[in-house]
Amino acid sequence: MRILLALIALVVLLCFLLVVGWAVTATTMDSGVQRYPAGSPEHAVAEASWRLAVTAGRRAVAPRAFSFLLPQVRITEVRRDPGHCTENLPHQDWRALARVYTVFRIPVRTLDVQCGGSFLERSTE
Repeated sequence: MRILLALIALVVLLCFLLVVGWAVTATTMDSGVQRYPAGSPEHAVAEASWRLAVTAGRRAVAPRAFSFLLPQVRITEVRRDPGHCTENLPHQDWRALARVYTVFRIPVRTLDVQCGGSFLERSTE
């Protein structure tokens, strides 16, 4: 009986820590998009890259049932890189780096979003 109670207490503690870790990450981090002036190409690329990275980052790192463990994606860099994209897309000469974080702000992966936020070409672990 004591073992069962200890196991239940451990499970409750782990669940509590996951909730606290998720809350800390979700409430203390921003998306990084607002660092760029509204209406600028950098802002448009950051916003499009953030949307793509949220979807791709969660799929790549965690199964759908555990996507709540990845509460935050942050755009860390937006830069002009002419010629890297062969498609004719808006803001095609821009690329962004997005960092995927899990609970307690633990970085999991960096995603390289290219062609103005239209393609996710590669990611680094």
